[in-house]
Order: sequence, then C-alpha cells, then structure tokens
Amino acid sequence: MMNTALLRFKNSLRVWANQLVNSLKHPQPFNRKKLAYPFRALVRPFDTFSDIKYEKMGSLFIANGILFCYFLISVLSYFYTGYLFNDNRIDQFSLLSQLFYSVALLFIWAVSNWSVCTLMNGEGNMRDIWTVSSYALLPVLLGKIVTLPLSNFIVYEEQVYIQLIDVTSFLLFCFLMFCGLLTVHQYTVSKTLFSCLLTIVGVVLIIFLGILFFSIVQQMIGFVNTVFVELLNKT
Repeated sequence: MMNTALLRFKNSLRVWANQLVNSLKHPQPFNRKKLAYPFRALVRPFDTFSDIKYEKMGSLFIANGILFCYFLISVLSYFYTGYLFNDNRIDQFSLLSQLFYSVALLFIWAVSNWSVCTLMNGEGNMRDIWTVSSYALLPVLLGKIVTLPLSNFIVYEEQVYIQLIDVTSFLLFCFLMFCGLLTVHQYTVSKTLFSCLLTIVGVVLIIFLGILFFSIVQQMIGFVNTVFVELLNKT
C-alpha cells in the first residue's frame, strides 16, 4: 500500500514537472475572461473552481498577482495602519517576515496539500491547488484594502468595524479554500476536512524541518568560521 502511494507521488511529481516545462516552452495566449474568475469565485465558488480544473480557466499569472498584491498590502499595513490600531514598531520591521507570512506560508500550504492529497488519491495537481489557494486569498486582500484607509479615519471605539471586516474576510477565505480543495480533488466533505487537517500537520512538519535545517547550517557555518579563525591565529 505504501509503495503504491509513493509511486503515485513520484508519478504526480513527474507529471507536474513536465507540465511546468511545457508551459514555459509553449506559453498559451492570455484569455481576458480569466480576469473575472477570482471575483466570480466570491459568488459562485463551486462553478468557478470546477471551470479552473476542467476548463483550464485558472491563471498562474493572476494567482501570483493576487499574492503579490497581498504581500504589498501587508507591508503597507505594517507602516500605515492608523496609529490607534497599529502596535508595530518600524525599527523591528523585517521584509523576510512579511514575505514568509504572506507568500511562503501559502506556498508551504500548497506543497503540503499536494503531498497529502497525492497519497490520498486526490485528483488536483500542484497548479490547481496553487491557483485556488491564491484565488481564495482575494477576500483577505480586499478586506485589507478596506481596513487600511478606514483605520486612519475612525476612532478607537469603532474598531469593531475593522474586526468585523477582518473576521468576515478570513471566514470567506476559509470557505473558498475548502470549496476549491473539495472541487479540484473531487473529495467528499468529510475527506476534504480530513485532508485539511493532515495538510496543517504537514505545514507544521515542513516549518519544523526548515527551522532545523537552517539551525544546523548556521551551526556548521559558525563551526567552520571558528576553525578558520583559530588556524589564522596559529599561523
């Protein structure tokens, strides 16, 4: 059973790599109708994600554009959120941290979900997962676009409006993500929920292994540097 799952994982990885190479060698002309699909997902999520999977109406360019805009608005929110609602310190700003929370975390989620669902006979490929995940992020992006200027005009007692927008946009993001994964993998509701739980476990594991790897690399660099300094002092 495990050998079969690993074989499916390797075959899916090979197919995804071939699709990526072919898309780079033979790019398709851009269909302007695809521009409306992220917004269409807000009102007709199942039909939209079904078209993305079966009619190839998803666009990596648009998906990456949404993610870039989300990263940009996250950076702007760090600096320009109204001072009544902004606890961030400018001297502690880290571009890498913003990049991790806005881009890398979604990428880790997509990789983890693809890995888990490949072993669970999911039909979605990496392109589909990445596209629906980025499209699902649109409500959070729109929510931040609204709350950023709003935070500079309302008083502290009216912060409930900002909280309402944030909570609503996050819940809508979760709903769209669930609908997208259910559609592209052709799972039942219970199996989609289970795969999401396993995906979260995979995200935690990937982050842990990444931290462990960089910690080991840092220690090795420190060790090599110490040995090099000692050799220089002895000579």
